[in-house]
Amino acid sequence: MRILHMFLAEIQHLAGRFFEKHPVTAYLVLTLAAPLLLLLAVALVALLVSVPYLLLR
Repeated sequence: MRILHMFLAEIQHLAGRFFEKHPVTAYLVLTLAAPLLLLLAVALVALLVSVPYLLLR
């Protein structure tokens, strides 16, 4: 648990430094990547639900 906490803190630190140096790039990455990741998650859930349904039909 301690290792995970240190890892997340390091990622947060690096993201903060990147945001300070490249605010526009970081903003674009956040605004463009977040909806795409959400869409990917929805597609993955739909795939995980539909494949067993089609196989068991």
